[in-house]
Amino acid sequence: MNEVQNRMLPVFLVEAETLSEVWEKAVLKVFKEGFDIDTEYGGSSKDASVLIHVKEPFKKPRIHRGDYVTFLGGKNYIPKVLEGSIDHKIGKGVTYTYHDRLFKYKPDKKNPLLEINQIEKIIEKLRDSSYSRRAQAITWFVDRDWKTDSPPCLQRVWCRILSGKLVMETTWRSRDLFHAWGSNALALTELQKVMADKLEVEVGQYVDFSNSLHIYEKNYKEVQRFIETLEKRQKKPI
Repeated sequence: MNEVQNRMLPVFLVEAETLSEVWEKAVLKVFKEGFDIDTEYGGSSKDASVLIHVKEPFKKPRIHRGDYVTFLGGKNYIPKVLEGSIDHKIGKGVTYTYHDRLFKYKPDKKNPLLEINQIEKIIEKLRDSSYSRRAQAITWFVDRDWKTDSPPCLQRVWCRILSGKLVMETTWRSRDLFHAWGSNALALTELQKVMADKLEVEVGQYVDFSNSLHIYEKNYKEVQRFIETLEKRQKKPI
């Protein structure tokens, strides 16, 4: 085997107090130390398996000022996940929405009228048993998603109440770090807060694992400019 074949996909742990800080740390880590790998869309990417731990997901700032995608559109993304604002477009240019998969999960293609509100199921389970390990929701349709052009990136949401706080953990098969992670995390933590309010508990930590957290080659120049801006700010005298 050559040197490239011997390389293993790196696995990183990134921790911070806020969503903003953890995004910056993750971008730097993946861009500088991620594995170069081809993508299904052409070109390559910096890639790694990454576990992200946000200790205070509602501590400000929640959006990094360098994350212009989330800064400009993150708040508009929240109703797509929480309220299903674009569910009506499914099958009309939109393959899926997280709201549809989480709140109106349809496990039987032959019976489209069967819908499961998995978020309510999580709330019910935790009301009955706050320490349960079974309070989870999934998005994947085994018989359909593996062969579609745009399957869900989010795979699973898992929750538990610890020390009077709702902990949320999410699992993702694939994730665009520079252009999608911020909006995803913003919306999922808003969902965490909605659930916590219904359970009458506080919001706890947010944990986020991506099998493939990546930065696309087409965004390398943007990321390099972002890093240069950070470095200039760090050099400025106080």
